[in-house]
Parts: sequence; structure tokens; C-alpha cells
Amino acid sequence: MLFHLKPLILALVMFFGYELIAYRWEIVFWVLGALLIVVTFGVNFILKSWRISGLPTLYFIGTSTLVFFVSGGWFMQFYIIVATAGYYLLLLSIYRLTFNKRDLISRRIEYMITLGVVFVWSASLFAIYLNRNIGIWVISLVLYAVVLLATRQAIETMVFRKELNYWLFSFIIAYCMGVLCWGMYFLPFGYLTLASLMLASYYILTNYIVSNLRSAFNRKIFLIDVAVFFVTVGLVLASARWMIFE
Repeated sequence: MLFHLKPLILALVMFFGYELIAYRWEIVFWVLGALLIVVTFGVNFILKSWRISGLPTLYFIGTSTLVFFVSGGWFMQFYIIVATAGYYLLLLSIYRLTFNKRDLISRRIEYMITLGVVFVWSASLFAIYLNRNIGIWVISLVLYAVVLLATRQAIETMVFRKELNYWLFSFIIAYCMGVLCWGMYFLPFGYLTLASLMLASYYILTNYIVSNLRSAFNRKIFLIDVAVFFVTVGLVLASARWMIFE
């Protein structure tokens, strides 16, 4: 089913909370604090487990942090709709997986939203780095921790092999992303461009590891993904604003 009442109610709470922020910015910290409490305990109430509640909580914190760097007007409304829809789909997929671990559609949705978690956290952290006096090593460590936690749950969902050490493969991916984040220090781009590069790199790395763990690796498909990766990176860099010239 596409609609479940409990995930929908929690997503609507998030939606109206963000809308309140859009119209009453002066109470942003009060609203986000209240939303964090409601979302944290609401997710655990719906999913009946703190262990699998981590990914929705990471998603909420990431999107809430990015709110501070989103311009107002129609773009804010667009962001609120997309962020809320992504949150609902994430809750729905995990909720359905609690009843059927082999629900392929829900597993793919959760993986797609995991990509969204990496993007919003990357964008938020790079925005903080570019606008605040915070060292790149702090940003890299935080992103490493987020990717480690998010990937751990995503790999378990996608691979579903109990004999595997999911933490090991999550550590490898998180380490690579942390090093890549550190390397972004030398690129003269805005936070959305840097986050897009992180997202593309995360997709290639995760897809390669997951396909091998599932014994479904296809060299031709992987080479196509790599080619699309370089084309995407080229388009992003070609259309990006080079801050070095400002």
C-alpha cells in the first residue's frame, strides 16, 4: 500500500512544522526542538525499534539543518514539499519492511532515501563550513559518522545476509567519503555543487559494494554507471559557479 496512516501523520507534523518556520522564522529553534522530540519518539512508536529509527532521525536532522541555508519564497516551499515527501517515503518503506523483509520496492525506496540523507548532510555541512569558521576536519568527521550509520542500515536492507559484517563495509564506505570530503576543501564551489559531487561518488561506491555482496555484479552495468558518473560530474562542474573568481 502507498498510504499508511501512522507514517503519514508524522510526515504531516514535519510538513506543518516547516511551514510554521517559513512564516515565523523568529521561532525556528523552538519549532525544530519540538519537532525533534516528536519525530524521535514518534518514529520509535511507529517502528517499535530504536535500532531502525536512526535513518529517519538522521534524515530529519539533515533536512532541518539545511533549512537555515535555503532561501525563502517558492524555493522554500519546494524544499519543504520534497523534504516531507522523502521523509514519508522513508518511514513508509521501513514500516513495510518490518512486516516483510524481502519487500523489494521498500528496500529500493529506503536505499534511494539514503542517498538523500547523504546529500542533505553533505549540503548542510559544506554550507556550515563555507559560512562559519569551522575546520574541514570537523566537517569530515561528522560526515564520516553520518555515512557510517546511514550506510550500515542501508546495506543490511539491500543485501539481507545475516552472516556479513555490515559494519566493516559501512566503515570502508564512510572512510572513503570522509577522505573525499577533506579533498573537497580545495574545490572552489558552492555547497550544493560539492554535495552533488559527494552524492555521485557515494552512489558509485555503494552500488559497487552492494552489487558484489549480493553476487549480482555486472561489469557492463558498472562501466555504464561510471560513464554516467563522469558525465554528471562534468555537467555539474560546467554549470557551477566558480567562487575563485569572486
